[in-house]
Amino acid sequence: MVAYTTEKFRTDNPKTYAAFVAALRESVDFINKDPRAAAEVYLDASKDAMSVEDAVTMIGDPGARFTMAPDNVMTLADFMFKEGLISIRPNSWKDMFFPEVYDLPGR
Repeated sequence: MVAYTTEKFRTDNPKTYAAFVAALRESVDFINKDPRAAAEVYLDASKDAMSVEDAVTMIGDPGARFTMAPDNVMTLADFMFKEGLISIRPNSWKDMFFPEVYDLPGR
């Protein structure tokens, strides 16, 4: 999943944008630090019927990574360009993200 917004929203609402990025970073850190507590918070908020153990297993699945770093977006961008879904191919994943994540190991 990717969270996104427009440049206009980011410019017009710098405090809201910064608060969202900080909250997202805090959430990702919390999930990675304590998957069980994160599962409990999720289940309490969502009222999902799955067990805490099942939720912890899902969080710990190697295919489910929780990170702020954009991952594999260039593969998607290449596909979208090749299929004509976008008219300009990005040169880098950084062309699609704001500077707040440029220090992360995106790809």
